Amino acid sequence: MIFEITEILKDLITVATKNKVNFVYALSPGIDIMYSSPKEIKKIKEKLEQVREAGCNAFALLFDDIETSMQNLDKQHFASFATAQVSVTNEIYKGFKPVQFFFCPTEYCESRAVPQLNESEYLHTIGEKLHPDIQIMWTGPRVVSRILTVEHLERVSKVIRRNPLVWDNLHANDYDPKRVYLGPFYGRPVAIRKVTSGLLLNPNCKYETNFVPIQTLGDWNSSEIDGFTPQTSQSFSLSNPEPIENAVKLSNRYDPLQSLSAAAKLWHEEFGQTSGPSIPPIPRLDTAIDADDFALDRQRSASNDLDADCNGDTEIQLEEIIQAVVVPEMTEMNEAVNSLTADYAEPMEINSKEDVVSEPVIEDIESEQVIPVDYAPLCTLIDMFYLPFEHGERALQFYEEFTWLYENCAVMAGIHVGDGDLEKAQVEWLRHFDEFENIVRNVFLMFKRISNAPNKALVSEVIPYVWEAHGICATVFAIAKWLKNGGLKDSPDEQSHVWSSDFDDEPWSLQGGFVGDSIRMLCQGNQVNAFLNNKLLLPLTVTPYELRPFCRDDIKFLGELSRSSEVSNTELQSLRQSLIEDRYMHLYIELQFEHTFLAEEGFTPEEKKAICFAAGKQSGQKFFDFVEEYVTNLKQKYAGMGLQEEDVRNHLSFLTRSVLQKFYSNKIEISTELVNFQIKTIQDEINNWYPRVSDSILINYPSYVDLRFSMDAYDSMPMKRILHCISVTLTMTGKQYFISLLSFGNCF
Repeated sequence: MIFEITEILKDLITVATKNKVNFVYALSPGIDIMYSSPKEIKKIKEKLEQVREAGCNAFALLFDDIETSMQNLDKQHFASFATAQVSVTNEIYKGFKPVQFFFCPTEYCESRAVPQLNESEYLHTIGEKLHPDIQIMWTGPRVVSRILTVEHLERVSKVIRRNPLVWDNLHANDYDPKRVYLGPFYGRPVAIRKVTSGLLLNPNCKYETNFVPIQTLGDWNSSEIDGFTPQTSQSFSLSNPEPIENAVKLSNRYDPLQSLSAAAKLWHEEFGQTSGPSIPPIPRLDTAIDADDFALDRQRSASNDLDADCNGDTEIQLEEIIQAVVVPEMTEMNEAVNSLTADYAEPMEINSKEDVVSEPVIEDIESEQVIPVDYAPLCTLIDMFYLPFEHGERALQFYEEFTWLYENCAVMAGIHVGDGDLEKAQVEWLRHFDEFENIVRNVFLMFKRISNAPNKALVSEVIPYVWEAHGICATVFAIAKWLKNGGLKDSPDEQSHVWSSDFDDEPWSLQGGFVGDSIRMLCQGNQVNAFLNNKLLLPLTVTPYELRPFCRDDIKFLGELSRSSEVSNTELQSLRQSLIEDRYMHLYIELQFEHTFLAEEGFTPEEKKAICFAAGKQSGQKFFDFVEEYVTNLKQKYAGMGLQEEDVRNHLSFLTRSVLQKFYSNKIEISTELVNFQIKTIQDEINNWYPRVSDSILINYPSYVDLRFSMDAYDSMPMKRILHCISVTLTMTGKQYFISLLSFGNCF
């Protein structure tokens, strides 16, 4: 393994040199180093010497995100923590005299300076005693800085006695893998180049997602002045449905939106390319490895392996890729922003690993399904995963339109609010709904186009975010349809714009990003927020689906879920469908369940297939009181069935057996005794349909939700999204707690 790593390192340095890229090798010795130990300093030198033999002549020592206390022996040798770091760094530098040498201080941004930037004894000591040719890395006012200004960097320069090397975390996403930043290099005036020694962009963890950030950074770096004003940038906004052919810098001015449009056009072309994996996995070198074990003797070349990995056919399982992002608690977190060192405290403390893993559903994308990506869906993707502190235009429209629909939804329930004509108010509401629907349809199109794009290496890295955007948009759209149907009878209070912020906190301090802000928008002032976040790893699929409320007209459509290819008797098939319609759909309609949603798979606009459905009743007590009379009426309806009782009994037993076999994946033999419930008539079956719930439970969980789904694994996420819809709409009516009874009978 060590030999393979060294060969990869040699090849990487060689390729970097040929392409005029300066390869910098960094070590993070500050985690457990004894600063006063000559033996440990010797090991650092030996390791760097071996890397220099591989062709590297630029190094960095990183002391970020470590404990600031020294060991007792070090305290006897050094006056301060800063003095100890300077001593080690200067000794290493003088022994190597590299082309470049970087140093990352422990106080690497203004918010971490103690007590503050101008008064930091640590930074003043570093600036005064560190060799003047060593560049000091700096992230700005914060770890992830919203804005970098000339004034701020000039203050830093005075303290550290040199221009800082900016280590920019604008696009870094390793503190939250569910976010990704596809927007332009922004908030850094070109003029800061005069007061810095350089700028390093810490990228997104996924290589392919950095196309736009790197392209726009290149434009910024080659520009001479800023050209961004609201007036000049408007025409280059990504709201334009067509690529901007001439979206290039004008007179060496950097306009981030103009640069973004040009980069998006180039990235659009990348989606149409066919390729294998873009970068083969490079094993990490354990920093604790002894220098003596890190031999550079060439044993064999790894280049052939690299070529095979890059050019070979690779089957990409999109569902497995999605799982690693949508439930990041189940995967080992990458090292955090700014870090080649230890775990970064703030983001890591948020995550929990106490979740259950389910097996994924794997579905291959057939070659005939490959569809070129349109420019507009790609722009939608960029707008929804824009920057840590800003959303793109389409994402803002999504938030603003839904919030307007929610705040004004009372008119759709026939409630006249304020002055004016109710009918005109409803027409205006429907106009906004159409605008909102256009936005959501574009997201659905984005999901379809990108998941089937030819460039599978690129698709594999963006599909988790596209999948999440599709899911949350399907949920919000279904809730908007519920509002359209007059589901909310009261006029809501004015909502906070949780997606818009002027604060300059670190981005991980709040649940952010497009998905996070969408959840916060839905859950203002209630406790459903945590429920909408993915905590359980369910079987996933890239099959598109849509959620919507259902009504009386959907009874036959949903009844099709009852049909089984294993039942040849048409009378029994008809009986099965009739029983399911009576047991569920007719009950929901007659009792006027206020929260009814279904998921449907749309093969074409004309051909749709029901997947699953659920219904919520605000008053569970009313439901259980009603079913007693309802059951009596149903028993009378089926009393004169013409089928022989033996046929009915065998059929009902067969249905129960098939459900159990699906549940146990046919791994056990279902015995006759297991399914023999002594059902003599349909009336006996009806008696067992609705179990009674004690009043004490209904006091704490006053609402009731009934779920109906198949045992097909890919139905799990649509079912969960339906539960999200019901949970949110229940809370909109003031009901935050519900009970749901699950058994084999909930499955078709």
